[in-house]
Amino acid sequence: MALHRFWRVYITESNSGSDNFIRGYEAEFRGSIGGADQCNGGTASASHNNSTAYKLFNNNGASDYWLSGGPSAPCWFQYDFGAGNAVAVAEWGFTPGNSSQTPKAFSLQWSDDGSSFTTLSSWSNVTDWIGGAQKLFATAAPSAITSQWDYPYALTLPVSQQWDEGWDVVQKSQADRQWSLEYGQTVDRQWEAPWRRWVEQSWECPIIYSPYEPKSQFAVFPSLPGLSWELKKTPEFRTSIQTASSGREQRGAFRAYPVWRFSLLFDWLRAGNPRNEYETLQGFVLGRRGSFESFLFLDPTDSVCTDMPFGVGDGEQTAFQLTRAFGFHGSFSFVEPVENIKTLTAIRVNGATLSAPNNYAISSTGLVTFTVPPAVGAVLTWSGVFYFRCRFGEDTADFARTLPNLWELRELTFIGAPGNKI
Repeated sequence: MALHRFWRVYITESNSGSDNFIRGYEAEFRGSIGGADQCNGGTASASHNNSTAYKLFNNNGASDYWLSGGPSAPCWFQYDFGAGNAVAVAEWGFTPGNSSQTPKAFSLQWSDDGSSFTTLSSWSNVTDWIGGAQKLFATAAPSAITSQWDYPYALTLPVSQQWDEGWDVVQKSQADRQWSLEYGQTVDRQWEAPWRRWVEQSWECPIIYSPYEPKSQFAVFPSLPGLSWELKKTPEFRTSIQTASSGREQRGAFRAYPVWRFSLLFDWLRAGNPRNEYETLQGFVLGRRGSFESFLFLDPTDSVCTDMPFGVGDGEQTAFQLTRAFGFHGSFSFVEPVENIKTLTAIRVNGATLSAPNNYAISSTGLVTFTVPPAVGAVLTWSGVFYFRCRFGEDTADFARTLPNLWELRELTFIGAPGNKI
């Protein structure tokens, strides 16, 4: 799913009759089904009552609202994520002020320049609104992703080989296409950030792949509301210690960076439509075949870096690995590499924000390469969101049913790292 700066909802018909009013408390644009709202720090606007469009994205619930004004169909409201902050939208939501002044026919559209918009998905005859209750809409599968499944099955290979060999064809073909469409640069760099970012986002879109699942390295652990506040997270090193009879020790460190062990507890998982939380988590564990395949985990307590130092220029070096640091009272004491980038918000040199690809390029493993070597003593910082690369710690998961449509999972363990060592 490609990333875009501007996203808007274009409404052509209202349920309010001839006045065509639209009244809304909140709107959301999500990057994945069931994921978090991405509207933070951008700029809202609208075709009607533009000065109050921000109220759709200020998370004040029913405290205030946006009213389109009549006659107001067609009308639209949009969100500008800002320069360098393009996102994908797999699901969007709208909370109406009442059940009548609501959209009946509408489209979700995107733009890269704020003036020319392309429709991603459309809906019509939507009448089942409830005032004050959020309604969610999943976007349609992008044509580029849908068509890719023609490739493996068109190959004259045994079924056991269709996935691995056919998928290689898909990767190369779609990477070439995506690079030329989105970046217009040479294909020999297709495996850098744009390809990884496109594929990572594509697995978050609402598509059911059959009969094969997506490659597991792009699978993202689902965000579910039943996750308990009780989360255990343990750094694990591995050290060899040989002790002499005198008591003197010889120690050898096998790990420069720790493996992090997570232990999650789900107090409740609702089964069946429309929630499907139990089925989602159970299916994810089954899809990874227990501890066999890796996945990406967005740690709710440790996934954001803001102006995090990752190097100091020497006037010659151009390539620097993104890192994050732990410290005490502001003094960083431990640094480890970050390779699984979800969103890169900014790269700065001495506080000045740079832009890609003019000033730098970033690889799929978080290696930033500057076009001009940073000056001697220049401090490099980055802001963004990262994943942990993980695998489940066990081949089993003990789900327990507590009520007819309610389940719990008392412990789910997995291990991982911000790098790709798993």
